[in-house]
Amino acid sequence: MPCLHVCGGHARRQQCQVDAAIVCTPNQTLVPISKELLHAGKHFLCEKPICADVASGHLHIECAEDSKWKLLTGHHRCFNRYPVAVKQHILSLGRVIPTSGLWNIYNRLSYFGLPIEWRHLDSARPVFINIIHEIDLLHYWYGPITRFLAEQTIFQRRFDAEEGAAIMLRFASGLAGTFLLSDAVVSQHNFGGGTGENPIIPCTRQDFHSLFGSEGSLSVSDMTRWDYGNGENSRNRELLEIMLEVPDLKIPFASPIELFMKVIKDEESASCDGAEGLRAVVVCKAFKRSMKEHCPVEIDWGGQY
Repeated sequence: MPCLHVCGGHARRQQCQVDAAIVCTPNQTLVPISKELLHAGKHFLCEKPICADVASGHLHIECAEDSKWKLLTGHHRCFNRYPVAVKQHILSLGRVIPTSGLWNIYNRLSYFGLPIEWRHLDSARPVFINIIHEIDLLHYWYGPITRFLAEQTIFQRRFDAEEGAAIMLRFASGLAGTFLLSDAVVSQHNFGGGTGENPIIPCTRQDFHSLFGSEGSLSVSDMTRWDYGNGENSRNRELLEIMLEVPDLKIPFASPIELFMKVIKDEESASCDGAEGLRAVVVCKAFKRSMKEHCPVEIDWGGQY
């Protein structure tokens, strides 16, 4: 592959002789642009969400599988050094039984203004912009989510989309979890602030996730592990505090693009392909349905969504 260009619209694509494309456009435009690329026979890396509905996601994946074209999803957090460190150390906690996550931040009104007013649509915030990243990360750590219950938070803005929710989760492994989400509160507890990943969000290094296991617990992003050492596990014994190492990795925003180019050349396999992107969308759809119907939603992965 001699070069990789990034082309935004149909007219520009006709003028570009490309081998591959990165689709990084407003949510409501991702599907039609992706369809054009597939029909044109191009490899492409699609920003999340990979599709607007499950049916179109299946069509994307089937079309890519039936041809030689590579389809990847732009979920970058599995390349971040903090999630990688959690993945490396998770087995040392024994069996993780409950888990708890936070993504809370304040998005000012200009965040939803022209020319990015699409962010306040029901197809975007905060489920299909923010929590979809968290869902992909939870799948990376714990495996598939099988039950989803979301209780919507109160509204402070007059937009169509929700502003947040209190969430309960069940995973195929049996693990149970909670998650608090809001883009309309003042808070230091969110992935961007905790990891320092996003240069436009000040780094706080405050926790955004906790894992509780049969042999130890771990808080992220301070990467503190707590256990009883070699002795008996008992609340009457003093807990030992260990600071775990976090690997020094490349900037996570660039890593999916590097992987994309290697996948196209058949030098590596895709760690976040179209199927992974679709799985995150399936859970987001369950999120929306749970809030609308005020009940838990079961996700049957055996039935292929």
